[in-house]
Amino acid sequence: MKRFILPILLSATTALASPIVGTWHCVGSDENIHSDTKVEYLQDGSFRGDAKVKVDDDGNVLAYHVIGGGKWRFANNALTQSQIKYSEVSRQHSPATLAWLEKSEDGRLLESMMYTGLVAQMDKAGKDEVYQLDKTGKLVSEDGTSREVCTKVK
Repeated sequence: MKRFILPILLSATTALASPIVGTWHCVGSDENIHSDTKVEYLQDGSFRGDAKVKVDDDGNVLAYHVIGGGKWRFANNALTQSQIKYSEVSRQHSPATLAWLEKSEDGRLLESMMYTGLVAQMDKAGKDEVYQLDKTGKLVSEDGTSREVCTKVK
């Protein structure tokens, strides 16, 4: 019996002691896509994110509100988010953007592709995302074209 209880106690202690548990503010950019996200990492190993995503097409900005969540684990100064699914996706376009979309077939095509891509991630787990905890206590994720930096707010 002790063999089964000890791993459970150790994993619970790790989550309670984790520097990740709490609320984080993340700002990301990927060429012309920018995101501003509030993420809550819970002690049970789950997380919930609330994001504003903006796509800048030569000054015409498409805006979306995305809510999602998944599971997280933290080891060796690396946070891994897994089983990431969006639960809500909505358009948040400004009146100026809506006017641009009425006039621009290319704009409507881009908007349709962006919205369809976001909706496709609803209720379907996406690929894992990995962040490194840096010396300043920020979580950083970057590849060749994108970078996201998260700061703990509480």
